[in-house]
Amino acid sequence: MKRRIIVFALLASMLLTLTACTKTDDTAASSSDVVLGEYKNLEVTLLDLTVTEQDVMREMYATLVDYATDVTDETHTTIQQYDVANVDFEGLLDGVAFDGGTSTDYDMVVGASGFIDGFDEGLLGVAVGDTVSLDLTFPEDYSEATLAGQAVVFNVTVNSLKEITDDVVAANTDYTTLADYTAYYTDYLNEQAESSIETQKENDLLDQIVASSTITTDHSAEITEYVDYYTSYYESYATNYYSIDLETFLNYMYGMTTEEFTAELTSNRETSLKYMDVLLAIADKEGLEITDDEYNEGADEMMRTYSYDTIEALEEAYTKEAIIDSLLCDKAMQIVLDNCVVVEN
Repeated sequence: MKRRIIVFALLASMLLTLTACTKTDDTAASSSDVVLGEYKNLEVTLLDLTVTEQDVMREMYATLVDYATDVTDETHTTIQQYDVANVDFEGLLDGVAFDGGTSTDYDMVVGASGFIDGFDEGLLGVAVGDTVSLDLTFPEDYSEATLAGQAVVFNVTVNSLKEITDDVVAANTDYTTLADYTAYYTDYLNEQAESSIETQKENDLLDQIVASSTITTDHSAEITEYVDYYTSYYESYATNYYSIDLETFLNYMYGMTTEEFTAELTSNRETSLKYMDVLLAIADKEGLEITDDEYNEGADEMMRTYSYDTIEALEEAYTKEAIIDSLLCDKAMQIVLDNCVVVEN
């Protein structure tokens, strides 16, 4: 799943096609290519992506931790929530230091560090210069198998305390106070969460429709073109910016082989084309059409999104038929959304 998300994120900013639904006439799926399954009254369970205070602080402070200033309040001598503490720490498993568990001169936002449960809490109230031993346990699903579920001891020494003040925010952001910057990040992360939930909702519904449909459209040429395009792009990127080959680049940046990368590209393109096929089949079954006003409005939005100065330039790049199909896909998706049953997580 992580690799698939990485690839989707990589490709999102460099779409080969206008949208997941964009295509040209010669690759259009005819009504005989798709036997449409159920697309109304489908159940979908939404992701639980509640944004917590810790989420906000972790993301926000990450942008400012390098600019934190020394605490000036002489009475502020022990760690408080969301202080930036400079620490040395060593993690021990059965009395032996384990890989990745040791660091020196490390700046962490206490209360939003992302460390395992109990680490941050164990530092609250600890004074500068003191060392504390924390008896902790890695979660059972921890990514490093040798540490998953293991009881460990972290010895942590607090070197100094810093804080992020209104002055720090004003000097390094477009905001003047920490409160304003926090409010901005809270809104931003909530918007991101809502967008992710909506994307998951649409993908879940489309997956159900595809699973219940029979699709015989031959998209092999489009898939090959897509894979070749992005393989060539990343080969050039790896060579020009890193002076390394594609295999080395993919392994270094994403922990993937070229075979895995190709498989991801193929899977992603196959999925988007199947989504396109069922959505256009829904549009056909529902008798959907795009009016001139809807076309102009949709094309204007696409021009802004993809940085085209005129509708003519947009149509030259993607064809008017492809733009209409994209808008039909949007309309068909709205019908699916309007008729689904949402199950709260």
